[in-house]
Amino acid sequence: MDFSQFLNEQTDDWIFNSLGIESFNLTSRSRLRHWFTHVRNNHLILKGDILEFGVYKGGGVIAMGLLLKSLGSNKKIYAFDSFSGFPGYHKNDDLSVFEKRPDIFEKDLVKKAALCKEIAEWRVGEEITPENISTSGNFSDATKQSLEQKIKKFGLDNVEVIEGDFKDTVPSFFNNFKGSVFSANIDCDLYAGYKESLAPTYNRCVIGSMIYLDEYYSLKFPGARVAVHEFLDQSSANLTLLSSDENDFERWAIIKEK
Repeated sequence: MDFSQFLNEQTDDWIFNSLGIESFNLTSRSRLRHWFTHVRNNHLILKGDILEFGVYKGGGVIAMGLLLKSLGSNKKIYAFDSFSGFPGYHKNDDLSVFEKRPDIFEKDLVKKAALCKEIAEWRVGEEITPENISTSGNFSDATKQSLEQKIKKFGLDNVEVIEGDFKDTVPSFFNNFKGSVFSANIDCDLYAGYKESLAPTYNRCVIGSMIYLDEYYSLKFPGARVAVHEFLDQSSANLTLLSSDENDFERWAIIKEK
């Protein structure tokens, strides 16, 4: 079956969920729907390739690869992950940071984060840390080999997987990468990952490009927002609110304007 064509015609998210990928159809409520929409609306207008930092089992990057195929785009996706779980934790990843930084975390978010922690403690029955607060644990149950097999099964030739700690792979990539960035998804949860990937990605972005910040409104990982604001304080970039529908998480991005 040609999944790129088949999935482009689907409106039921359950089909995508059954395949273990995000839904990129036009009516989807996927957490990545704004990222997909930006690519769909701008792939013919803007130059550059696509990056994703924090790939895990490929739910987002495979969906993006299929979307590009359905659009007839020759853009390429570079997918970064350690494939060994979280490499380490910075003090800004500690859950106490939600309360310690009222300058960037509003009261409503702090209350929700506290409730999220309480629920997680009930779920796992032990003290909650950044390592176990996610239902996926520390994301160590994924491998580059299994992801590449999955990519091959979907018939994709537009995804390159880059394995390793971001502090090593990101500088190496940008030292050798001669192109530009059209769209990116930063989905690596922790402070260090955002710190390593955001600035160099933005520097290669074309005007009109989007960097989707998956954890900016996270109730589990405060370090992501801390790193974003440190970047904003040192640049001319601005945040863009993409969605704040009732009963939905706020979705944020950086759109390069100049």
